[in-house]
Amino acid sequence: MDMQELKQIIYQGEKVDIECKEAESNVPKSVYESYSAFANTKGGYIILGVKEDKQKTHFEERFIIQGIDNPKKQVEDFWNTINSNTAIR
Repeated sequence: MDMQELKQIIYQGEKVDIECKEAESNVPKSVYESYSAFANTKGGYIILGVKEDKQKTHFEERFIIQGIDNPKKQVEDFWNTINSNTAIR
């Protein structure tokens, strides 16, 4: 997926199969709830590094691509948490 395709998905707004999360420096706990919901349905996209400004109505202004710090660490943290048998609180 290239940046243009990613922007098209983001600018559609959140839907039953699209979740945007800020995740600037850490994987937010809400990601795991979304992951679980997607795993128990038809799947979807969780896109990290996107801030939502709910006061804006136009999706290209509402969803701001910010990026994330240290993406490699966040991917490792995500999968380590998913693969562990501990509860996420």
